[in-house]
Parts: sequence; structure tokens; C-alpha cells
Amino acid sequence: MLRSRSCQIRSFMRVAALLLGFFCAHAAVAGPVGEVNRHYADEHRRNWDGNGPRPLETSIWYPAKTAGPAGDAKPSQTPFEMPTVIRDATLADPHEKYPLILISHGTGGCAGALLWLGHYLAAHGYLVAAINHHGNTCAEAKPDPRGYLLWWERAQDLRVALEQVLADPLFGTHIDSRRIGAVGFSLGGYTVITIAGARIDRTRYLRFCSSPPRDFTCGPQAENPEAPKLFEQLEKSDPVVQEALKHSGDSYREPRVRAVLPWLPCLAAALPPTTSRISMFQSRL
Repeated sequence: MLRSRSCQIRSFMRVAALLLGFFCAHAAVAGPVGEVNRHYADEHRRNWDGNGPRPLETSIWYPAKTAGPAGDAKPSQTPFEMPTVIRDATLADPHEKYPLILISHGTGGCAGALLWLGHYLAAHGYLVAAINHHGNTCAEAKPDPRGYLLWWERAQDLRVALEQVLADPLFGTHIDSRRIGAVGFSLGGYTVITIAGARIDRTRYLRFCSSPPRDFTCGPQAENPEAPKLFEQLEKSDPVVQEALKHSGDSYREPRVRAVLPWLPCLAAALPPTTSRISMFQSRL
């Protein structure tokens, strides 16, 4: 079992490098990796408590200039060991333009849990920004049913986080805007598919969940088993939910993202037949 999972993770890292290889990241040999955490926020959307802007806590990993003190950048020996990063390290090359990869975690996940992937990409020449999706992340103490069931809000998280990273005083001028991609796992896989241009049909998905072929996504998730029941109540009374539901089928395509890699994406039943075959890569490369 462990060996099988280990092989899957290593295979995914190789596939990710190949599929995103058109960005031409230049580091043939893995180098040290720096990390900073950014407290970004979406000023145009409120948090689920309604008392402030929607938080977009983001971990950024990047090629670092030095390995720091002895032992600071020791690489992991297996895919199950989180690699060490250098906090607030100096960017490897202050004159370089790096490709940027956005990462979207799965249900109940968080940016930090995908450090193994972000570290691999950063060590090979990418800037990487992993977003914690508000209300549906282990980085927050309190899950929220709206974070679990208003899936399309996540695509907007990526769009705003991208704007924030491009404007970041440390990283913005070092990003090659022609080479921006996104990777997502599970619900994050769905998220990057939507920013590639897919539109969901929530009514179609609800019909699917009422039919014999329904799958595990239709029921309560272990990370927040009360979410469907609570959401059903909010759907009747919460104006924020009611307004958000009107926009479930909107386009959330982000043209600045030139490639996406969905890893085990879910919610395929929410995609109409005309969009369910959307390419991993957008049409304009």
C-alpha cells in the first residue's frame, strides 16, 4: 500500500514536470527553496462571518539563493517526509523571470499539505503560490458549509490570489506573465478546470445525485459531515448563499492561466456534456 502510494506520488511529480514543461523552467538540478506566507484578501467578497474581507492565506515557495545554515535545506528522503524550506530566503536570481504555478488543495485540505509538490516545483525553477480556500481548509479552525458547497467561489480565489501575487512587492516583477499555470487536487482539480473555461450545471449534478449512479461526492464528506444539512438551511435563509447560487453556472475562466493540471478532479457530473472533455491545456498557448 505504502509502496503503491509512493509510486503514485513520484509518478505525479514526473507527470507534472512534463505537462508543465512548456514553461521551460530552467533548473536542471534541484536547488534550495524559500518560503513566505502572505495574508492576501479579497476586498470585494466578505468572509463567511460577514465581518471582514474574504481571506486568501497563501504560501509561496520559490528558488532560493543559498541553502542557509547547515541542515536548513535538507531534501526529503521519501514522498512522505515534508521537505525543509528556508523562511524568508533571498530569491535565487534577482534578474530572472520565473514561471508561476498556482496550487488549489482538495476538500478540507490546505496549502501546507501540498508542500511536497510546491517544493519540487520551486526547486526546479518555478514560483509556486498555494491558496487556502476559506471555509474549506485545514488551515482554519472552523469549517463552513458554504466553503464546502459553493464550489465556484474557489475559482475566484485563484483569480484574486493571482492578482495579488502579480502585484507582490517581492515577487511581482519576477513573474513571467506568459508562463502561468495551475495544479489542483480533487476539488482543487475541479477548481482549475473551471478557470480553464468549464462551466458547471448544478441542476445536472443534483439530478445525478438523485440517481443510482450517484457517487461519494453527493453525500457528507468526512472533513465536515454536517455541511449538507447546514447548507440546506442556509439555502433557504442566507441571502449570500442565495445570491451565490445564481452564479454557479457563470464562466470563471482566467485567461492569464495558460495551462492547468487537474489531479484526480471531482464533480465531473456537474459538467455538461459539451464541456466535460475540456482539455487540460487552454486553447491559446
